[in-house]
Amino acid sequence: MSCGAIVKSASGVKTPENTKQPLPSVPDKPTQPKELSKEERAAITIQCAYRKHLARKERSRRIKEKEEYTALMDQLQKEAFLAMVKREQEEARREREKEEEQRRRRLEEQKRRKRMLEAAFEGDVEEMKAVLKEVSMGHSKHE
Repeated sequence: MSCGAIVKSASGVKTPENTKQPLPSVPDKPTQPKELSKEERAAITIQCAYRKHLARKERSRRIKEKEEYTALMDQLQKEAFLAMVKREQEEARREREKEEEQRRRRLEEQKRRKRMLEAAFEGDVEEMKAVLKEVSMGHSKHE
């Protein structure tokens, strides 16, 4: 086998075949920071300024995006509210029309009843037949 091959030991753990070879050493970190040149400091300053510029630009974009989103949500809420109000108004209008139709039918029925009673009191058979004919035609219309 080659030098760096890994094999299973008797315990089942993979280990380097040749453990007598020294591991590569990690260089110690310098204790003193390296002195930067004038050009390197200028480059760092430019990079920092450019990153600040990009960050401000990104922040402005996000603020604008949030404002647009908020405006859109407000508009959609208003539209939904208006649609709900219109639907409720339409339901109320249909209900009023239904009640008005029922009221009109009751009035017509009362008028016919009155005419029938007056015709019966006076003995006017022709008027009674006319009222009955109206009633039978009215029922066939509504069915």
